[in-house]
Amino acid sequence: MGTFLYPTLPRSKPSNEDEMWNTLTSFAAEMRNLLEYKDALEEATGAVRIIRVVSVGDIGQPDSGDVAYATSAEKFRGYTSASGWVDLN
Repeated sequence: MGTFLYPTLPRSKPSNEDEMWNTLTSFAAEMRNLLEYKDALEEATGAVRIIRVVSVGDIGQPDSGDVAYATSAEKFRGYTSASGWVDLN
């Protein structure tokens, strides 16, 4: 997703209430735009990536939570560090 720099408030003290209001509304608008952009990126990314392999043995170093579809067995399998690969269907 990349690195995002969040907006920061200026270190100098506002000289009056109007300047403070303008600074805060500008900051809030920048923050909202960034968060909405990050939400849109997250929504565009699939929640789960399913690896398609002939056999789960083809996956060298699986991580807990990995999901694969083994075409040779026609099974979805999930990996846990405690149990290894387990059939999900």
